[in-house]
Amino acid sequence: MEKRVCKKSVKELYDSYKRRTGRKISLSKFRKMHPKRSLTVDRHNIQYCLCQYCINIEFVLRTLQVVANTNRIPFSQNTKYKIAEATVCTNLPKCLEGNCDQCGTEILTDKLLAQFRDVLDSTVSWKKWRSGQTKQGERKHKVLVEEKGTLRMCVENLCRQAGTFAQHLFTATWQTDQFN
Repeated sequence: MEKRVCKKSVKELYDSYKRRTGRKISLSKFRKMHPKRSLTVDRHNIQYCLCQYCINIEFVLRTLQVVANTNRIPFSQNTKYKIAEATVCTNLPKCLEGNCDQCGTEILTDKLLAQFRDVLDSTVSWKKWRSGQTKQGERKHKVLVEEKGTLRMCVENLCRQAGTFAQHLFTATWQTDQFN
């Protein structure tokens, strides 16, 4: 029997199931119910994307999650996949190319600014990979730096990066599928 790998975490599937069905079920019971032929993301050897693009989005999301937890703010856009989903609609070819009038980063920006409205002026820091050079300027390499600014700057940074992120994830998923 062929095994299938689920690309979402069990927690994401569980949240989706509860939203769609409205049934009350514990996470542990939900884990036991999954088909034996499907492997969950935490039960198989998968190569995660560690590119600069994905990691920089993850760094900003970690900062937003800490602020949300500290201030008891509900924060649902807490994974890179949810960020990508928030910027596209069903008109995928146009959405992925950034040529859609019905969706885009403006909706995400408005939602995040509204969620964090009471703490937008607080100072936060987040990490970021960027290209750098050695002291002699001979060789370029990646440098991990710490960015500092207001939470508003952090949100705007995330939304700027999210502009082409759905296309990036689509391409990465397609490439992964070609190897499998």
